[in-house]
Amino acid sequence: MRFLAILAALAWLSVSNAWAQISPGAPGTYPYVTATGSITAPSTTGAFNYGALPYTDTNNFGVMVCNQNSYCQWTLLNTNAGATASADYIVGNGNTTATTYYGDFGMNSTGFVGTGALGGAGNVYLYAAGDDLAIGTSTANAIHFVVNGGTTDAMTISSGGAVSIAGWVPSYGALLTSAGAPVAGGTGNAVGDVITLSTTGGTCSTAPKVAVSAVTSGAVTNFFVQTAGVCSVPPSGTLSQASTTGSGSGAAFNLSWGPYTPTQTSAYLGYGGGNYYAGGTGTEAAGLANIIGAENTFLGGRAGSGATGSQNTATGFNAFGTGGSGNVGYTLATGSGNTADGTDCMRNVSGAAANNTCVGYGALGALSSIIFTGNNMVSIGELSGNSVTSASRSVIIGPQVAQTTFSTGQYMILIGNDNNTDTYSASTSYGISIGGGKPGTSDVFTGYESGGNATADGNGNSAYGRQAGASWTNQTYMTAFGYTTAQNATGTQGTYFGGAAGLNAGSGTNQTYVGFTAGLSMTAGNATMVGSQAGRTGGSGCTYSVGVGASSLYGCNGTADTGLGYNTLLAVTSGSSITAVGSSVGSATCQTASGIILIGYSSGVDCPASNSTNWFNIGNALIGTTTAPTVSSGFGTSPSIPNGTSSAIFTVNVGTGGTASSGVISFGTTAAPHGWGCDINDVTHPGPNATRVSASTTTTVTFTNYSQTTGLAVAWSASDVLVAKCLAY
Repeated sequence: MRFLAILAALAWLSVSNAWAQISPGAPGTYPYVTATGSITAPSTTGAFNYGALPYTDTNNFGVMVCNQNSYCQWTLLNTNAGATASADYIVGNGNTTATTYYGDFGMNSTGFVGTGALGGAGNVYLYAAGDDLAIGTSTANAIHFVVNGGTTDAMTISSGGAVSIAGWVPSYGALLTSAGAPVAGGTGNAVGDVITLSTTGGTCSTAPKVAVSAVTSGAVTNFFVQTAGVCSVPPSGTLSQASTTGSGSGAAFNLSWGPYTPTQTSAYLGYGGGNYYAGGTGTEAAGLANIIGAENTFLGGRAGSGATGSQNTATGFNAFGTGGSGNVGYTLATGSGNTADGTDCMRNVSGAAANNTCVGYGALGALSSIIFTGNNMVSIGELSGNSVTSASRSVIIGPQVAQTTFSTGQYMILIGNDNNTDTYSASTSYGISIGGGKPGTSDVFTGYESGGNATADGNGNSAYGRQAGASWTNQTYMTAFGYTTAQNATGTQGTYFGGAAGLNAGSGTNQTYVGFTAGLSMTAGNATMVGSQAGRTGGSGCTYSVGVGASSLYGCNGTADTGLGYNTLLAVTSGSSITAVGSSVGSATCQTASGIILIGYSSGVDCPASNSTNWFNIGNALIGTTTAPTVSSGFGTSPSIPNGTSSAIFTVNVGTGGTASSGVISFGTTAAPHGWGCDINDVTHPGPNATRVSASTTTTVTFTNYSQTTGLAVAWSASDVLVAKCLAY
């Protein structure tokens, strides 16, 4: 300020219009004044003076001294109220120019227009331009900041450098000074002991504590800060052992002190024993609060506070943490290789849990009632795996997936977007659910609500598609592909492909349905339906049946029917042992027939009646019965049919006697639409004989033997053998 006053004098002396030499003792008004005297010698005055100094000094530009029981002042006043007006004291050095490298103490005009505090109208300011501004004391004296004429400081920087702010008491917490070697190891200590330290010489509301991580013959050889302590005045020097959770004594430690706020608003950073940590600094803030392992990395208040193992990584408040006061059965986690990313992620980790990964709020255990001890788990998503306790080797992905049930199983993959994706039981294992429901052991569910609503633990089931197998309960070895496929099927070992295939398939077993609505309502077992709507309305009786083609065996309720082609056996209800090949074959009149073979390409190839039995129809060109024909009457003595099981081809032995020229063959109850036509050859005496059909009904045919030369009926020779081929018409 002494230099500022001199410069002010020079500024005042330079306002006139001409230079003048001032004579000693000659008051008056002078245009300009220039001082030329030497000021290098020690003196009580300078080039410009008012009074004299009570001591001598050199290089005095000017000396202003008064002795008044009031203030003495030198006033620099700029009365202009313009937008750029100010009054300023300027100091500079060899670099100073009109606009750079100077110090400025001044006051803005009442009309000043600028930005920030330095540009405020009427503001008094002190700033540096081009170089740093240093404010301080060169001796052991404090700096005081006062506002509003207060009688107490708003802020004080003590002579020791401590900062005090009104209404705020600084707090300090203990920090490690090294990797954790104590000053004195003491005796009788054990790994895991927590030692409370003496705070003699300080002012502390909470004493610091250290956790013993290594000992040799009862002497502490390594430790970590467990509780930083809260001290407004930290103790200095070596801190001795005040108490312990164990039975040791005599240990002493050197700790440094860092800032600490009870509200945990400041960061607490640390390193020790290969561990890195950052978080809130309260007693709940982790920073290695319980860590006695190594190579851990924790970021977040209370992160890692539940761990005593090594090579763990936790990011987020309470990640891999103690879980707070609500947990039950909690013990410190000794496992390694865990990664927790998210608030409350793996928050109740306990015991030997190892090699687990959780990402997301509350993943792998946010509930206070759940203690997580599993291994090799991966859980990604908000509250995912929230019900897991000791499960292992499983993957859980999606918000709230496995939030309720899955707990102790293994080798599970659960992926979804809500809590519908879970397991049937706590111990379910070897299953997969992707957007699906609640698989049992070895179940695979893929698709929204697939395999969903399970009420019992099935086994070996696979469901792919929305609501595929959605109402399965205790099914085993079922496979469903497609929307609502096998949704209400309650059987076992079924296979279903196609939208709504086997939708209400019931309790049938060994079913195979392929195609849209194939086997839609069939409840039979051992049935195979391939094609859109194949076996769609079949019932419980359609067992051992095979339908291939759209709408084939549509209403099947018989047994062992086989239909191949569009609409084949469409009309069959309770018919059985029917084989039909060709589009629309057997689509009209085979309702209750049995033992039928139909081959063709149109609806005209059908059964002769709804209840026909033992019948075949090949393209309406070969029509007959599959029942073996019999001798009804005529022929010789003891005639027989030694060969043939159908009307298609058979042999007749005419018997003995040599007098009969005709005989009647019966086709049983299988009736032809109109009658029978036959091709007959006497293979015993083909030369003279010509056997022909002489009469026919719907169920019989009469054979008569004629002479090839006369055309008259003649007797067969004894035991002549006839070969016949008969077709219905």
